[in-house]
Amino acid sequence: ALLAPPAVRGDVALWRQASDMAKSMGASDIEATSVSEAYRPVTDALRNQADDLQLNAAVRAFLLAQVEATPPLRTTVGNRDAYLARTLPAVLAQFRSPWMRYLISFDPSTVLANVHCPVLAMFGERDLVVPIDLNRAPFEAALNAAGNRAVTLKVYPEANHLFLKAVTGSPAEYPALEKTFVPGLLDDLANWVVGVTATGR
Repeated sequence: ALLAPPAVRGDVALWRQASDMAKSMGASDIEATSVSEAYRPVTDALRNQADDLQLNAAVRAFLLAQVEATPPLRTTVGNRDAYLARTLPAVLAQFRSPWMRYLISFDPSTVLANVHCPVLAMFGERDLVVPIDLNRAPFEAALNAAGNRAVTLKVYPEANHLFLKAVTGSPAEYPALEKTFVPGLLDDLANWVVGVTATGR
C-alpha cells in the first residue's frame, strides 16, 4: 500500500509545493507563481553543484519571494535583513544536505515502472505535499508501463498529506487538526490487505 505516493521528479514536486503553500497562506495565483519561479534557481544550483555564493543568492531570493507573496509573512517578518539573517543559515543547511540533493533529482516513476505486485494507492484530495492532480497521471502511467493491472487507487475527500480532515491542506494547520484519519481509510486498507492475501497475489 502506498499512502500519498509521489510520481514526479523531486524538483518538480518542490516547485509545485512552494506555489501551493503560498496560496494556502493567501497569495494570489500570480504571487504563488513568483514563489515557484524563485525556487527553480535553487534546485538548478543544487543540481549543477554551484558554489556557495550562487546557492546563497538563489536561496536568499527565494526566501524574499516567499515574504513578498504571502500576506502573513509580509506583516510579521519586520526588518527583512534581520529576518534573512535569522532564517538563511538553517534553510541553507537544509538545502545543502545529501537528502535534498538526492531528492531534487529522484524520479519516482522510474521505480514505479518496475513494480509488478498489487498496489493500493491512497491520495488525499487536499494534499499539498503530493497533490493528486500533479501525481496521479504519471503514477498510473508508470504502473501501466510495468504492465501492472493489479492497481487500486483511492482518493479521500478533504484529506491532507497525513490523511486527516483538512481545511487548506497546508502543513501549517496540522497541529490544529483532529488526530483522526478520514473516514474509510483504515477500512479500505484492511480490506485490501485481506483481499490480496486471500488471492495469494
